[in-house]
Amino acid sequence: MHHLTMTQMATSYQPMQSLESKKLLHDLLLTPRNYEKHFERYSSGLIFRIGYGKTVETGDEEHVRRILEVVHHVERVASPGAYMVDTFPLLKYLPSFLAPFKKEAEILHKKEIGLFRSYLPHPFSYE
Repeated sequence: MHHLTMTQMATSYQPMQSLESKKLLHDLLLTPRNYEKHFERYSSGLIFRIGYGKTVETGDEEHVRRILEVVHHVERVASPGAYMVDTFPLLKYLPSFLAPFKKEAEILHKKEIGLFRSYLPHPFSYE
């Protein structure tokens, strides 16, 4: 995936960006009240097209909803003060069985890694 972020590759994305931008503008003109969904469709459409070669037509596709679920989890857990450990950093030294936030982080991490690996053409393991 690293090669996708290289400067030389950026120009090859312009046609995809243009197409997704046109879809976004069209959707915004038709139903401006659904702007949040339109922007989610735009960003996921562009990322899936570049990164995985998949198209996103509506934003209601299962693979898009699963990614957005991950995004919402990250927003929740990364919010300052979401956990007591944010206020009391010493809590990070507690063993896992006394620190439920550690178990939650482990579960979310495994779920996210599994999801992203499932989109790769040949799943592999770092373990």
